[in-house]
Amino acid sequence: MRENKKGTNLIQEYPVVSIITILVVALVSWNVVASYTDEEKGIGNSISGLDNSLECQFDKSKCDYSSSKGQLDIDSNVAQQNNRAPLDITVDESNFELINTDYKTKYSRLGSQLILEIEKVAENLDMDPLYLFAVIDFETGGTFSSSEKNRAGSGAVGLIQFMPDTANSLGTSSKELEKMDEYEQLEYVEKYFNQFNVNYDSLQSVYMAVLWPGGIEKPLNYIMFAKGDRYYNSNIGLDKNKDGYIIIAETLERVVDHYNS
Repeated sequence: MRENKKGTNLIQEYPVVSIITILVVALVSWNVVASYTDEEKGIGNSISGLDNSLECQFDKSKCDYSSSKGQLDIDSNVAQQNNRAPLDITVDESNFELINTDYKTKYSRLGSQLILEIEKVAENLDMDPLYLFAVIDFETGGTFSSSEKNRAGSGAVGLIQFMPDTANSLGTSSKELEKMDEYEQLEYVEKYFNQFNVNYDSLQSVYMAVLWPGGIEKPLNYIMFAKGDRYYNSNIGLDKNKDGYIIIAETLERVVDHYNS
């Protein structure tokens, strides 16, 4: 501790002032920590389970779905504080109907060999191939190109728009994925989906695994992003009704609308 010219300890000479100073510093420090937003702490940091963690958001290999469904449940009060409780609306599930189920004819331009390879991946994942075709179609903007880059500059690339960190977690890189042809990259698509111990029995489970694994088993009216969140603006195009909330249903409607167009 620094001493004054007389060699006495400052706390000894000014005990009351020093104690008050220490209390003020402690109070200010506590307020700074308490004032952190969800964005600064990481989305869903206070929500139970790992499915809403910032690590899971950007590195899906770190999402934990190995335990029971109950681990994915959240405390509704905490969720409401984080703008993540389900909206009080009724979702019309008929909006999620993929009208043309004859994907082989729809995607005949891809060639029978690529169609067969995508079907094999879906079969290995116990997944309806229709869902996988619809998601790849949406993620690549209809190109089905393994070198398709995210047009918003996120660094994502490929058939399911692998993020750089996700590519690394799969033992490769964005640059390597971009160099692969569709057949080679499909091996990583399968490897990616195999990370999650879930049933791919719906379009929601397949697309949420790609976009936001935390939403795989959430209700359709669940809020993914809200206006004011760090990630709302970068996904604002998914806010179909422009109400300031992006719910799971809206994201699925985008996929379905693209497929049915």
